[in-house]
Amino acid sequence: MSGRVKKPAAPKKKANGYKMPSPIATGEVIHDTIGKKKWRIGPSIGVGGFGEIYSACDHESSPKKGSNYPFVVKIEPHENGPLFVEKHFYCRNANKDDIAKFMKTKKLNSLGMPTYFGNGSHEYKGEKYRYLVLERYGKDVWSLFKDCGRSFPSATVFQLGLQMLDVLEYIHSRGYVHADIKGANILMGLQKGTENQAYLVDFGLASRVTDKEFKPDPKCAHNGTIEYTSRDAHLGGDCI
Repeated sequence: MSGRVKKPAAPKKKANGYKMPSPIATGEVIHDTIGKKKWRIGPSIGVGGFGEIYSACDHESSPKKGSNYPFVVKIEPHENGPLFVEKHFYCRNANKDDIAKFMKTKKLNSLGMPTYFGNGSHEYKGEKYRYLVLERYGKDVWSLFKDCGRSFPSATVFQLGLQMLDVLEYIHSRGYVHADIKGANILMGLQKGTENQAYLVDFGLASRVTDKEFKPDPKCAHNGTIEYTSRDAHLGGDCI
């Protein structure tokens, strides 16, 4: 047997160059640095382009089924950037009073803007992570589209389109663009009474709109999902 001490395996990196977090054990408790609240990590429910998404609950709760966790925690290594961008977007634009005011002005009964609960930093097995706590939603539109034989009734298409226009109008009124719109980033409501409301998620590429002359930034070229990226975005410009 060799006398060398084996170093722990380095976290894997995705093709986009971002480090992926190591698996976090179910039951791990994290502390919200904003709302001074504690959250209990549940089973993983997905992996995104920049990190992992876990189901979650209040630390005093212990759901017996993964489907009973009412929140999600998006988590990524501290050195990654997208969740930092998303955190600041939510802090500035997910205020319940601002959303309620917009809905009242536009006479809307609902709006597909995710409910934000908090964020913070957490250290796990020597690695520092950044996380974001959001309401848990249901299946994404792209998965539903495939389940339906890649065909939606016209009424469904119109309803989804109108709901996305509403939330995009809210985001744009706040001076931001989403920059990564696709079926996988549109989730249906999970809570009772919200099943027919679509929510736009994943603001990791969101950016502020400026009045400056349009100048493509080569460093931002091809941001987003390649199949849905506009020609301007391929050049490094902002998109909706």
